Amino acid sequence: MAERLRNSFKVIVVTGVPGVGKTTVLSIAEKKARERGIKLKVLNFGDFMLNKAVAEGLLKDRDEIRRVSLRQQLELQSYAAKAIIEEASRELGSDGFLIIDTHAVVRTPVGLLPGLPKHVVDELKPDAIVLIEADPKEVAARQQRDISRYRADFGGEEGVKTAYGAGQDSRLLQRHPLRVYRNHHYQQGGKGRGGRGGAA
Repeated sequence: MAERLRNSFKVIVVTGVPGVGKTTVLSIAEKKARERGIKLKVLNFGDFMLNKAVAEGLLKDRDEIRRVSLRQQLELQSYAAKAIIEEASRELGSDGFLIIDTHAVVRTPVGLLPGLPKHVVDELKPDAIVLIEADPKEVAARQQRDISRYRADFGGEEGVKTAYGAGQDSRLLQRHPLRVYRNHHYQQGGKGRGGRGGAA
């Protein structure tokens, strides 16, 4: 049997650096989908990684994910991709939409790890990838204000700019449709939070 090129439902990966406002954007998308009767399921990639890692006794909280070994990172990513598609396949038909919330890059002790490496993209088979960006200075400020997470090693504004570049490069290398969405919500005085995000 030939390998499937896409899932029966549409898959959209929404990605960005921590603090860019993915959770706020996706909450708006969910509201619009409900209003229009669109069957939409939003799953967080990092939740699947975290639950698997906790079950195996590898860690206790989300911030520890990016400090496990590279091999463990790759294995957790692979598991999450397969589990997400399996769950969505049970609930969505050909008229459904799956949005996967994840980070563009994962900042680890040994450097930046792509949030969507090839083996993950091959499993998810996205129809599109959306990269959300916002003003780096504002993103860095929100990272610092988020006391619920440890992000002191993110490098401030310059760290955000570096992650932006690495995130775009890793997406383009996968040869999937890429759309960059500029999130102006916070620059206009809106309120929100960085959200759960992926593993970073």
